[in-house]
Amino acid sequence: MVSTLTKDELQADLEQAERLGVGVLTREDLDDLIKGTIIARNADELFAAAERSIEEKRTKSNSSEPELPLSQ
Repeated sequence: MVSTLTKDELQADLEQAERLGVGVLTREDLDDLIKGTIIARNADELFAAAERSIEEKRTKSNSSEPELPLSQ
């Protein structure tokens, strides 16, 4: 998902997206990407980094949820 809003403005949505494994680019991310166009970068490396970031956030989000007690 791509948004022109800042991370602060999207905070609640970012947490939900992390739980669902959805990548979100915010205004800050877009600014960084534009600055990165000055130097040629490998598209495969950028995509792999985005996938790793999404997986790390999804895993972090899932591990912070309390576990339900098992019923007997």
